[in-house]
Amino acid sequence: MGPSTFEVDPNDAGEWPFTSNCAIGEGIPYSGVFDDVSVFADEELTTKICDLSEGSVLRAAAGSGYGFSSSSGASAIYEVILGPFSAECEGHGLGYVLVPRTTIFGTTTWLVPIAQLIGSE
Repeated sequence: MGPSTFEVDPNDAGEWPFTSNCAIGEGIPYSGVFDDVSVFADEELTTKICDLSEGSVLRAAAGSGYGFSSSSGASAIYEVILGPFSAECEGHGLGYVLVPRTTIFGTTTWLVPIAQLIGSE
């Protein structure tokens, strides 16, 4: 369960199939929200601590990620490390989010709407 991952390699000429404004190894870590999401203090989703808006991006420090907590039919609950969004979520370091099921290329997965990104300053 969880997001699908894949590797992208450069072609024989050393060119990547995308462009970036970051030099390899010189990017800055950020946490970003790619869909509006409510964050809860408990796995039962009874105590809301914040709402994070699509497009929110904050510089990240050490400690980020998420872990599968439970599922029920078409959705799953993930525990997330809030990192830089902690201040927006009543100072909580961890929270729980409800993630709908999605199907990509014939595979069912759950896309947690808080992701770690690499960008320029």
